[in-house]
Amino acid sequence: MRYAVLAVVLIGAATVGGCTEGVLDPKGPIAVAERQILSNSLGIMLAIVIPTILATLGVAYCSAAAITRLAMVLMNCLKDREPRWLNQPPAMNRDFLWHVS
Repeated sequence: MRYAVLAVVLIGAATVGGCTEGVLDPKGPIAVAERQILSNSLGIMLAIVIPTILATLGVAYCSAAAITRLAMVLMNCLKDREPRWLNQPPAMNRDFLWHVS
């Protein structure tokens, strides 16, 4: 598995290494303006996307921590309690189980 990943990385580097010209190598005044528009668009997009991703991760982390705390509190509160139906006569338990199934 490790060698497969290394092979993919090396083949990808060899493939991309031969590229010299592309979208970000403009020629002429119009191409320079298009590059500026592309850079501005990328900056605006990153200014929106990065805080959104960070906020999502933060909310997920905080809610997971809150759920864990809540579970611990409930387990501590309920550890010595028995369900009420265990104190009923056996016939009630049998009827309850028959109705559930």
